Amino acid sequence: MKRYLLVMAIVLLAALSVQAQIMTAKFDGAKMQKIIDIRFTPSLKSDYQGIVEGAIYNLIVCKRLYPSLDYSDAAGAMQDVTTENSLAHLRYKAYLGYSYLSNAEGIDITPVSTEESFDYLFKQISEELQSKLLVSNISVAR
Repeated sequence: MKRYLLVMAIVLLAALSVQAQIMTAKFDGAKMQKIIDIRFTPSLKSDYQGIVEGAIYNLIVCKRLYPSLDYSDAAGAMQDVTTENSLAHLRYKAYLGYSYLSNAEGIDITPVSTEESFDYLFKQISEELQSKLLVSNISVAR
């Protein structure tokens, strides 16, 4: 159990470190695409919950900061998480992430760099999707 907690702490620190680098540094498109393809997309297949969650979060932030890059492989891997992961909360976060990667222009988010930013970002996407769904349901009902 202690080993698991240590691994989770290391993963969280690594995710926050990568997040800080993404938020503060402007990479050129090719370098950022390489990071997405080599680091984040394969991390979605990890057996460790923190690694998967960190990858989902980082991909959302990358899409926000670099919308013109190719996220098709990441979106496909994230869609696999929505159906194949055994943890319901990770499947839901992957669903939110997949929804954002697939329709970023229709979802307005503002990443923040605090300890609560993981949950806050997912909450923003969820609220945006719910408000859009509610508006579309009201429009259809009339």
